[in-house]
Amino acid sequence: HSTRLVLSDLEALRHEHNLVLSSTVDDDKSQRLQQSLESIDLGIDEAVVMLQLDNHLDNLDSEIHKLMLQVQRLTQENSW
Repeated sequence: HSTRLVLSDLEALRHEHNLVLSSTVDDDKSQRLQQSLESIDLGIDEAVVMLQLDNHLDNLDSEIHKLMLQVQRLTQENSW
């Protein structure tokens, strides 16, 4: 799943940014890194939401399929 790959890459990028941020003494660079980290965190949060939504939609599709099979079974039973 491409979203999982993006999430993994964003987490690695966040880790790298945190390492650089922890060793940076330049205030301007620290501020830019912090802003970048905020954007990365937002991207991570959005990717997590997308994965949760995808999972939820898969569950709904499964439930719909199960209910349709149940309707077919009940329809067949009633036609006897």
